[in-house]
Amino acid sequence: MERSPHTVSAGRGPQGKRRFGAALALVACAGLWLFASRWSGDPYEVVWRVTGFLTCLAGLAVAVGRARARRGDTWQAALVAAPASLLGPLSATLLLIPPVRRSLRQAPIQLRARGEELEALGHTQDQAVAAYRRGISLALGLAASTLAFLSSVVISIWLAFASSTLTDGDWVFLSLFLAFIVGLVAFVGVLIVQGHRRVLAWVELAAATAMAVAIICVALDNGDLNWEDGNRLSVSFLYWLWGLVAILFLMGAAVTWERPGKGGLRGLTRDRRA
Repeated sequence: MERSPHTVSAGRGPQGKRRFGAALALVACAGLWLFASRWSGDPYEVVWRVTGFLTCLAGLAVAVGRARARRGDTWQAALVAAPASLLGPLSATLLLIPPVRRSLRQAPIQLRARGEELEALGHTQDQAVAAYRRGISLALGLAASTLAFLSSVVISIWLAFASSTLTDGDWVFLSLFLAFIVGLVAFVGVLIVQGHRRVLAWVELAAATAMAVAIICVALDNGDLNWEDGNRLSVSFLYWLWGLVAILFLMGAAVTWERPGKGGLRGLTRDRRA
């Protein structure tokens, strides 16, 4: 007799839902690596696209396994695998992060399990909700980190190749350096501590504070850059750009820091590993 989606197992409570949305997103991501454009035959392109495709497949295996086990953290697999696929062969460095290795080890077990064994690997509804909240926090943290890192790199390269020489801008460049460090450290940090609710919140709060300092640095240069030829360039857009990054970090911290209500999640969400 087939079990209902909310079967109550002894000592575990009702099971969560099976969510395959993340798996479908990773299928689309893998398809883009293969079919988005024609292959030129360049060896570097082949290596980059193949490793990007394999990274998406690895994330797909994790997402499908978690969905079969009715876990609430399926989207975390997509949020890690899809951006990591852009790194090509460098995505292998994620294997240095313990939660990533643990997820990959669990995937074959979740894919092979059947019946009660599969049910034992899953989440109850309360645990699934807690994991889903951590997933939202992780998504916001990764989005903020990526935005800070990429924007700081692009703007720094643009200023480095400018045709004229700057006569000031030390504080603006310090702001860009802070955003670069925050993006790099926070991206790795949220992946490492994603299983610890309070630590994840503190990491995102620290990143938001650092971005506030970056905004102050821009203000100390009055949001302008002066060139040797007398021209002036406004970089006031950094106010709202860094502000957006800080807000995303704060939202991520708020989602994971907020204590559950009366639904009995308090004991289940305290520093529980997915």
